[in-house]
Amino acid sequence: NRLQIIDGAQITASTFGAGDAGDIFLQANRLEVGGVSQIGERHSRIVAFSETEFDAGSIDITVEKLQVTDQGRINVSSLGQGDASDLTIRADQVWLTDGGSLQAEGAAGRQGNISLTVDNLLFLRRGGFISTNATNGATGGNITIATPVILGLDNSDIVANAVQGDGGNIAISTKVLLGLQFRDAL
Repeated sequence: NRLQIIDGAQITASTFGAGDAGDIFLQANRLEVGGVSQIGERHSRIVAFSETEFDAGSIDITVEKLQVTDQGRINVSSLGQGDASDLTIRADQVWLTDGGSLQAEGAAGRQGNISLTVDNLLFLRRGGFISTNATNGATGGNITIATPVILGLDNSDIVANAVQGDGGNIAISTKVLLGLQFRDAL
């Protein structure tokens, strides 16, 4: 019922050679990702990535409650020439606190998208972060959020960014949005 990825633990699907990275599928009542290891300062994370010309894998999570805290990360990324894949989360509640983040990053090719379907509450606090980021000439990914309530406090952000290529779009469908507001700069 409960999966904890804490104190520097990781679930990783990656490629460093020929072939695409694998996909990650998680289903649980409660998923907690957070903390940094004392040795090597490694962040707790769930990640699908590529450092080659091949594509990164996708991450698909279905949970009742997702907590990403204390600099924990869930991300899809391509640091090479391949495409970043998608991060899809379906949950009753999502809590991103104390630097906890959901990210899709790419250096070339197509940037990954982030899709959140949250039945009750998306809560961001103390640096909670949702981001698609494209460097070099990569095309930025889109962020799609559907939830009745979004509460963002204490320097939390939802960002779609690109350096040279086209940036992604942010589409939010909600009844209540508190604490966050549009800004044209970080």
